[in-house]
This record gives sequence, structure tokens and C-alpha cells, in this order.
Amino acid sequence: MLEDNYVLIIDEINRGNISRIFGELITLLEPDKRKGGSDTRKVILPYSKSPFSVPSNLYVLGTMNTADKSLAQLDLALRRRFDFIELLPQPELLEGVEVYDIEIADLLEVINQRIEVLLDREHTIGHSYFWSLKDLNTDKEREIELGNIFKRRIIPLL
Repeated sequence: MLEDNYVLIIDEINRGNISRIFGELITLLEPDKRKGGSDTRKVILPYSKSPFSVPSNLYVLGTMNTADKSLAQLDLALRRRFDFIELLPQPELLEGVEVYDIEIADLLEVINQRIEVLLDREHTIGHSYFWSLKDLNTDKEREIELGNIFKRRIIPLL
């Protein structure tokens, strides 16, 4: 019988207090220490006093923004227990979105080329900042939204 898989997502994990988020469970995240692993471990839960182990069908995903300086404080224990996958901006996901007859994918590429020259790749702008433009139907709505994106999100970030 196949078991369902479960995913726990912790957004901006590097900004949290890792010991408070995981406590003694940090060790149990390792594949060999999970339930059914070669070195299965359990902890006693503080309130219920029940034994607990992390099931093998639980996946923990933590997101983080590398431009955030709190990344430097990322706990070494956490670094050992997670794989890191870099996700770079994908302007091609915005192809076909135009505002003022400007292709937003091209605009994002130019912005990020300048940022890489002036700062570095770690500070580039992600495509998600412009994602809301995809759902708008009129030119006027897209023009207003683009102004808001720059005024409220991108300029303060830069």
C-alpha cells in the first residue's frame, strides 16, 4: 500500500528562531533517523509525553531570500539537514505581458542586468513581482498595477 506524501512549508525559514521552530526535532529530519530509517530515533513530546518520530513521507520545504542578511545567521545544523536549490528570476514566464507596449519580460531582464553590474546576482528582482500583471484585462489596469509594483515594491527594495 502506498502512503500519501505530506509537505510542510516554512516560508523565510532563515528569519525564524530555528531552535524554537524545530527544537529536538532537527535531528529527526535526517533520512536515516526518520521512522523506518536505518538509525530511527524518537523524542518524547513535552506535553503529551508520547514518543514521536518523523515519518519518511513528510517533506519539509523552507524558503529563503538570499538578499536577506539574516541568511548569514542560518544555523549550521539546518544547513546540514536541507538541500539548497537556487531559484533565479525567470523573465520568460512573463512573456506576452505588455504595459505601455513594453514587454515586461524584457523589462525585467534589463533591470536585472543592471542590478548584476551594480550590485550582484543575489539582488536581482524576481519575476513574481510582476506576476499580478498577468491577471489584469485592460491596459489601464496594467498601467496602474505596474506603477504600484515599482512604487511600493521594487523601488523600496532597491
